[in-house]
Amino acid sequence: MGSQKDIVVFPGDGIGPEIVEEALRVLSHASSLVGVQLRYHFCDIGDGAKARWGVAIPDEALELFRKHRVALKGPVGESVAEFVTKLRRDFDLYINLRPVKSCPNISPPALRGDIDMVIIRENVEDVYIAREYEVAPGAWRLEGIFTKRECERIARYAFELARGRRRYLTVAHKANVMRRTHGLFVETFKEVSKEYPDVKLESLYADALSAYIVRKPQDFDVIACPNLIGDIISDLAAEVAGGLGLAGSANINPETGMGLFEPIHGSAPDIAGRGVADPISQIRSASLMLRFLSKDPGDGFSRAAALIEAGVTNYLCRSAREALPIHLGGSAGTHEVAESIIKEITKLREQV
Repeated sequence: MGSQKDIVVFPGDGIGPEIVEEALRVLSHASSLVGVQLRYHFCDIGDGAKARWGVAIPDEALELFRKHRVALKGPVGESVAEFVTKLRRDFDLYINLRPVKSCPNISPPALRGDIDMVIIRENVEDVYIAREYEVAPGAWRLEGIFTKRECERIARYAFELARGRRRYLTVAHKANVMRRTHGLFVETFKEVSKEYPDVKLESLYADALSAYIVRKPQDFDVIACPNLIGDIISDLAAEVAGGLGLAGSANINPETGMGLFEPIHGSAPDIAGRGVADPISQIRSASLMLRFLSKDPGDGFSRAAALIEAGVTNYLCRSAREALPIHLGGSAGTHEVAESIIKEITKLREQV
């Protein structure tokens, strides 16, 4: 018997509706091949919603997310800060998972063809709580927060993930300057590491890590970061692996089963409506969503995710250069990229 799931869809701004439409085509195709039935519930969010209703996230969107617990979201524009509070923090989506992976056929622009790492970004604390106060004319104070509980949650998730991969975990921080807050973060990882003797833990200052990612990105496996550093490091890692257009992300709470899945890039209003945006970041976000929904490695959600992941990989690794997305040196537009991935998925299913 097939699996069923209701999915909330937030198309977003700029290129969001275009790449979400193509991601849903890929998602629906892969899911149907393995007997998974998905029902979509659409709701506008972002700059367009704010212009119409005065809020970037209307109550309808919040209720849909609260009810169905999982959402696929396109990029939004200038109202992005409101999502940090209303979705990530209010629903305690404390893990931001950002995998990046390259292949030989896209190098360049990828620095190498063997990059495969996952950045885990703490998602609800740090200075991204955005508490800003004017203490005198022309002088502002920015506050952040680090708690032991949050550091432990992130650390345990990171170690578990690393244990299932290459058993190498890097924790990024600036504890040499922010001794109490970042010190708490890195020391918590060191404490938790005693429970995971099979996982190698390395501690690196964020500036040094940035240099190493450019010089030897193939060496890294799982990287865990505080919120602000994670935002920057994950963009850097995605760029050296081929570009932001290839990288999806997951904002999740494994305990509550709530998850928001979205590209790591912005809404790119300068190319909106032209049909040239790369939808792979959105497609990979949909695959991450299926993985999150899976309860067993052999269930329909897991098999659909594997089809999408393999379809994207085969498309990137086997296509002629001109058949690749524009930012990778090809000439394929948004629809053409999705169509090629769908064809690869169909081939994979026929081979089973």
